[in-house]
Amino acid sequence: MIQEPRVDSATAHFVEAVISVKPILDAIVGTPRLHLSDLEKYGNPEMIQQSLIKVLHLLNCQAEIEFVNQVPNDITSFEQSVSNKLLDDFEKKQLEFNKNVFESELQAAIDQQFSTSLNTEVIEAPDGMPLQIYTNGVKARQAIVIVPPCGMPKELYLNWMEFLSEDFFVASWDSRALFIDTESVSDFSHSVDAQVDDLFAIIKHLKLSNVHLLGLCGGVVISLKAVAKNQEMFHSLSLWHGDLDFGGKSEKTMHQKNTQLLMKMGGESENSAEMMHKQLMSKTNVLAALPVHLAHLVIYPYTTPRMFYNYSRLNGEIMNEDLSEVVKRIEVPTLIVTSKEDETAHPDGSYYLNSCLINSTFIDEDKGVHTDVFSAPENLKERLMTFLK
Repeated sequence: MIQEPRVDSATAHFVEAVISVKPILDAIVGTPRLHLSDLEKYGNPEMIQQSLIKVLHLLNCQAEIEFVNQVPNDITSFEQSVSNKLLDDFEKKQLEFNKNVFESELQAAIDQQFSTSLNTEVIEAPDGMPLQIYTNGVKARQAIVIVPPCGMPKELYLNWMEFLSEDFFVASWDSRALFIDTESVSDFSHSVDAQVDDLFAIIKHLKLSNVHLLGLCGGVVISLKAVAKNQEMFHSLSLWHGDLDFGGKSEKTMHQKNTQLLMKMGGESENSAEMMHKQLMSKTNVLAALPVHLAHLVIYPYTTPRMFYNYSRLNGEIMNEDLSEVVKRIEVPTLIVTSKEDETAHPDGSYYLNSCLINSTFIDEDKGVHTDVFSAPENLKERLMTFLK
């Protein structure tokens, strides 16, 4: 897809900020309350609030927003994450709102976002589960399929899709049972094999061959399982900060151990998920360890008890998949990237993975926390392009 030059204005940045929070606003049950303090710094507060509602309406967001002057005692982490993200964007972009300018530029800014957005369609997995898939780039080019972390909205890794689409045809998809009407879906296949089948369904639908798989975090597990199942379909692999299990042969971080326990408890039953959701996910302190610009995306699959239940089963299967035998069947060229600073997915898993593969390139960065990889920083772009050449 050929992209027009982006309009660099307060209006364009405002629209980008609102689009980024739309996934979680769509998922929140009830009326999200936003606490946007000190709006006077950016222009007329009432005008900014009205503009935010207008943009959401134009984006077909169903949420009815309520703006509050004081932080409610019972504000949820989901509401707070959206408030934090919007204010952070206003501050970083140093936005200054002028009503006349904003009104004149708004439609053009929204049109620009849609003109440069991904192609989207819904297909069916082999078991009938609807899958929303995204593509970008020229179809005739080499294909790259991004295998995302389970449950994470595409906005988390959108920078990778936009960057890679300049030279490749890029595809990705939303995790099953988490980006549809989740209240109507509780009984579905949540195994790793079912999630691998989703990947093959996308490849088949798009008629791709000689595919490069780019796996992120838990997506590394799906990528490895897919290549082990049908090696001839894939050209190469790049595996970034993998959340890996080798049956005790590699270390796990405290975060991995805690998340595995959380997934086990959340996935036991809908009642268990509802109890855990009420106890943990509506506390704003869960945001303390998350970057403001990503928190609203990372906590997306926790937004409702049903989403949390579905996510716990899907991600729990991924986190507990012992790959010891799987990696013995991987022969395609593989790039493995981790960082000594990753305290989310232990780098030891990537170290062990590298020791098992016969055709791997291993990169252990000195700097970079786990979430850095999603923004596609320049040094990692260069690493990937060097490998792909």
